[in-house]
Amino acid sequence: MLRGKRLLGDMQAARRLLASGTFDAQSYRRFNRDLDGSDFRLALHYVRHGRWEERRFLRDGLADWLVLPVISGRVDPSDVSRLRAALGSGVDIDNRSIIDAFCRSTGLDGRDYLFHDAFGKGDFARAAGLIPELDPEAHFWAAHRMAVRLGVTSFLPQAFETGFRQLENGQFTGHTPKLTALADMAEAIGADGPAFNALLLDAAQTSRNQTDLRARLWRMRLPILLGPGAIGEQLRSQLSGHLCEALASDDEPLPPIARDCLSLFDAAAANNLGLGPHNLVQVDGTWSEAPSGQPTVLLRLPHATHWLLAEQQEMSLSFLQAFKRLIALVLDLGFAVRPISAGRIHNVTDVAPTDLPIVSYHGFLEAPRPALFMKESALPGIFHVNPTGYCGWALSLKRSIQAPEAARRTHEELVETFSGGQRSKYAQETGIAAPGGDYIFFALQVTEDSVAQHASLRRAEILYCLLEHYAGSGTTVVVKKHPMDSRLETDRLLESFSKKYNHLQVSRAPIHALVSGARCVVTINSGVGIEALLQLKPVITTGRSEYGEATLVAHDMDQLKAALRQVDQHGDACISKDRIIGFLHELFAHNCFTLLGTPQTVIDMARESLMRDVHKPVDSARPIRPDRASG
Repeated sequence: MLRGKRLLGDMQAARRLLASGTFDAQSYRRFNRDLDGSDFRLALHYVRHGRWEERRFLRDGLADWLVLPVISGRVDPSDVSRLRAALGSGVDIDNRSIIDAFCRSTGLDGRDYLFHDAFGKGDFARAAGLIPELDPEAHFWAAHRMAVRLGVTSFLPQAFETGFRQLENGQFTGHTPKLTALADMAEAIGADGPAFNALLLDAAQTSRNQTDLRARLWRMRLPILLGPGAIGEQLRSQLSGHLCEALASDDEPLPPIARDCLSLFDAAAANNLGLGPHNLVQVDGTWSEAPSGQPTVLLRLPHATHWLLAEQQEMSLSFLQAFKRLIALVLDLGFAVRPISAGRIHNVTDVAPTDLPIVSYHGFLEAPRPALFMKESALPGIFHVNPTGYCGWALSLKRSIQAPEAARRTHEELVETFSGGQRSKYAQETGIAAPGGDYIFFALQVTEDSVAQHASLRRAEILYCLLEHYAGSGTTVVVKKHPMDSRLETDRLLESFSKKYNHLQVSRAPIHALVSGARCVVTINSGVGIEALLQLKPVITTGRSEYGEATLVAHDMDQLKAALRQVDQHGDACISKDRIIGFLHELFAHNCFTLLGTPQTVIDMARESLMRDVHKPVDSARPIRPDRASG
């Protein structure tokens, strides 16, 4: 009865969502290729699952602000439609009077809209400045979004305190999304002790909705699978009979990629609940407790989303297979692992216990700590390992000035595998030709990607500089949207520039073709820069990245103009090909691994990084600065 009543409520919310125009089903289908069906079925999926899985669809700051009030019924769909009509296509802060009138009639807070508007445009300084002005509920979600998307954790303590008080008072018992967000915050600020996680578990199991319980617990960093081993038995003895029964009857299938990790998941849940610590080693394929005194690392298991989507997304499956190789490497070095389940915040500086070295996927540090991070590189099937983080947080490589024969062989193999075979990290559209003639290629990025904060220039500034520099020269400026860019603000930005400059061309051609025909590639710190270096193209970067040593770096407009003049005067010779080839060899032959093998240099890096003195300074990236953006 309760399940049917909930489904009816979700169906009504899906109808409101479609009627309001806030949800674009067509783009939801395009960004999420594992989903199909009618517009209504897709809207229903978003209401029930997609919004908490952060599924993408074309949206802007207005949609970010209104999607939850529409779903909850706080705002009538017809009012939203009229608001859209009054604003037109160019929703902007200048329309405050219209927004204010809408807020007076609906009871919403216009400051919340201003935050979403600024964040969606990549103006993170403005967004950060608005957070202290928001009411507690809006503050909670804004702080969480800044942390998940950018790794900015400075707003979390206050937001966590608000949410924790509500959790203690039972104010959102069974509210999975908020419990999950609170768990993310707790991990990031080192507040996820046994008492907190016990409260999370109580709140989850007292929910009247017990469907998909296992998946919901995974997202709360409590991956309880109740395996056959001793830890599973320990969990059974501590959990209520009601919860054990619900977990046993849960019809959420266990992904095949996770079946040999049962002991790791149970240990992670037990460690989070204070039923440990459980430090594990593996002998002949069997997990067991490590001997007392064995050196131990904190193993941050990838977030639930990766495991739950592994069967639908090849990238997630490959990534999890690579993470298993990283675990094997750590074990081979003689370490035991203490598993915990990761949240969605990549800043792991304060993840507890801080006295243990940390091994994590897709993470970074703001302060020294023995650590090892793994992230899929810009080239599919190759995984980058670094002791301080990824992209702008990565430890600078010792670039090889010379290009010995080994480096040339590395380059030839990479070109044959990726450029020759037209392989790329993201699926590319086929049947679309690259532009002809002379052009500069500017590769856009997702504004909400955490690496955006390493930008020295905003994308609008870069585009303006390129278009002004090549005005009347016969050189075209070609731009391509990132395949995962779901922001309507990007379309509006390109449309506004297209009206002013007839030598701007927006293309959907495959990335390799666009790079191949370009005189130069400009990017902030996108993986496209790596793909361009493979083709020995001059690359200009306007933000900190792991490959900046092989590019012309511009941190302001004058430096960007100077870099463009170098390209104009010297062409391909503006950056030595030996320098590029030597750098690519250092990066891919010495600092990356594949599913087929791990070079000795990566093994040595792992050993040195995990045994590093916690007080020894490291060459990590500059502190997070929300005033840097790619909007």
